[in-house]
Amino acid sequence: MDDAESPAPPQAGTRLYTLLHSNEPPDSSEIAVLQSTSSRIDARLDVLDQEITRLKQLTEERALLVSYGIQNKGILSPMRRMPNEVLVEIFGLCVPSVKFDGLWACRFSMRRAPWVFTRVCRLWRTVALETPGLW
Repeated sequence: MDDAESPAPPQAGTRLYTLLHSNEPPDSSEIAVLQSTSSRIDARLDVLDQEITRLKQLTEERALLVSYGIQNKGILSPMRRMPNEVLVEIFGLCVPSVKFDGLWACRFSMRRAPWVFTRVCRLWRTVALETPGLW
């Protein structure tokens, strides 16, 4: 048997099967076979442990690459290249207003527009703060 194979479990009715399912001691002639089988099992476990470690390393590397790939795609986002004038128009459509005595007034809330725009990114903050019509 080479390192690629795992020892087969014993078949019912065999002496090894009986030994595994009872408290009978092995005969002196069986000890060498059992030790050899045990050594082969240990060797195979070592190989599998190495493969598992390598698989964990590959999984970690894949997760890093997926994250890096997402970040790179984010850099290519059309939102990063959108002209400020378009952002101003979109922001203006999102500002909630209420009419009091013929005047439009915004309700104050840090969770609503235009305040929420200032917490998205540096560009959005700059555009929002430099657009008096939002305030």
